[in-house]
Amino acid sequence: CLIGVCVGRPPDADGDGHGAIGCGAGDDCDDSRAAVNPRATEGPVGRSTCFDGLDNDCDTLADLVSPRCDGLDWAHIDRPLEIGIGLGERTPLVFGAAFEIGATGTSGPMTDLWAEIGIGPLLSDPTDNPAWTWSGADYYGRGGPGNSRDVFAGYLTPPAAGTFSVAYRFTTDRGVTWLYADADGNGAAPPSNGIQTDRLGTLRVAINSHLLVTEIVVAPTEAEFIEIYNPTVVTVALAGYYLYDAADPAIAWRYWDLPSGPPWPAVRGYDFVAAFPPGASIGPGERVTVATGSAQTFAARHGSNPTFELRPGTPNDPATPDMAAAFPGSIGGAAAGLLANMAETVVLFHWNGATDLVADVDIASWGTTAEAPDKTGVTRDGPDPDSVPSAYRPDTPVASQQAIAGVHPSGGSFVRTDLAETGEPRTDGNGLNGHDETGEDLTATWTVAAATTPGT
Repeated sequence: CLIGVCVGRPPDADGDGHGAIGCGAGDDCDDSRAAVNPRATEGPVGRSTCFDGLDNDCDTLADLVSPRCDGLDWAHIDRPLEIGIGLGERTPLVFGAAFEIGATGTSGPMTDLWAEIGIGPLLSDPTDNPAWTWSGADYYGRGGPGNSRDVFAGYLTPPAAGTFSVAYRFTTDRGVTWLYADADGNGAAPPSNGIQTDRLGTLRVAINSHLLVTEIVVAPTEAEFIEIYNPTVVTVALAGYYLYDAADPAIAWRYWDLPSGPPWPAVRGYDFVAAFPPGASIGPGERVTVATGSAQTFAARHGSNPTFELRPGTPNDPATPDMAAAFPGSIGGAAAGLLANMAETVVLFHWNGATDLVADVDIASWGTTAEAPDKTGVTRDGPDPDSVPSAYRPDTPVASQQAIAGVHPSGGSFVRTDLAETGEPRTDGNGLNGHDETGEDLTATWTVAAATTPGT
C-alpha cells in the first residue's frame, strides 16, 4: 500500500497467507502473529486459545466471549492430587467435578455429561495428546459449594512403573469435543484459566508398594542374614515391622497371635520373633541387612557391618543397632544359626499395635512349605476397644504354595530376581496392601546365587 493505493497483493508480514486488514482485500486482524487470521481456531472450550487475549479467528470476539469457547462453565480434577502405588495395583478412587449453571448439582448427572480420567507423561499437556490414555469415570453424586457440581470418580491401573501426570476430561457432545481439567479448573467461565501442567495430579508407580525380602543367607552360620529392600518412592518407618521365624510344630502359637497378647510361647533356641529398633527407617531404593548373629561375625564374613543385628556380640558393637524382642524371650540364643539350611519360612509382617490382625509384608520359604502360613478361617481379637474378633481372608493353601527351589552353597544365597512379585494375587489377600503374599510363586521370583551381595 503506497499513499492509500494498493498495488499487487496486500502485504503479509507474518506469512500466514492473509494480508493485513486495511489494505485492499486484506483480512488479517493482526499481521504480526501467524497464529491469528480468519482461518485460525478459537476454542473449543478450555483450549489455550480461549485464554490468550487474542481474537485468534478475527471475528471480533476474543477468548471466553467467543461462542467457539463456549461449553461447560467449569471443571477440575479434585482429589487426591498425589498418589503412590505399586506396579499392578489400582489407584484409590480419583475424583473430578464439573459445573454448569442450572444443569449440574441436581438429583442426577447433567444430561449427556460424560467424564474420563487420564494418565500421561509427567508435566505434559493432556489436551488432544495421543500419549495420554483415558478410561471412563462414573457419576458419584453432588459436591462442591452448595452441592452445585456433578462429581465423578474413577480408577487407574498404570501399565508401567514411573511418575505420571493425571487429569480429568469432560464432554457434553458424546466425545466430539472434550474439556480437559487440572486442579485449578478449566472451562467457559471464570475462574477458568486453561490447562497448567504443573497443576495436574501426580501418580508415582513403584515396582512394588511394600517392602520386600530380597536376599537370605543360611550357610555358613556366621554369614547368616536377611536383606530387606524398599522398592517404593517414600521412606518407610520400620516401627511396627517384625521378622518371624518361629513356626514350631510343637506349639500352636504363630505370628498372627501377636495382637492377642500373653501368655507368650516358649520360642526355640533357633527361632525368633523380632522388631526393628525405635526410629529405624528405610529410604526409597535402599536395602537393609539383618544379621542373625552379631555384627562382628557378619563383618568378618562379609567385610562390612550389617544394618541391624539379632544377637549382639561381646562386646556389643555400638555402631550396629540391635533388633528388639517382640516379647520376652522371643529371640533364640542357640549357638548354632537361626536359619535352617534345608528348609524354613521367614515372614516379614506388620502390626500397628492396636488392631486385631497383622498384615503380611513378604514371605519367603525355601526347601519346603512345611512352615508356610495359612490364616484361612482364623479369627483373632486384639487390643482394639471392642471384643469382636476379626477374620483373616483366605490364604493360598499350603499345598499350593511354592518354595524357593534348591539349596544354596556355603557362601552363596537365595536372591530375589523379581521385585514386582509377578503373578502374585494383588487383591483380597492378607498383605499390607491387599496382596496375597502366600500366593507368590517363589520358584519363579527367586534363584540360588553362588555368592552373597549384602546391601546391593
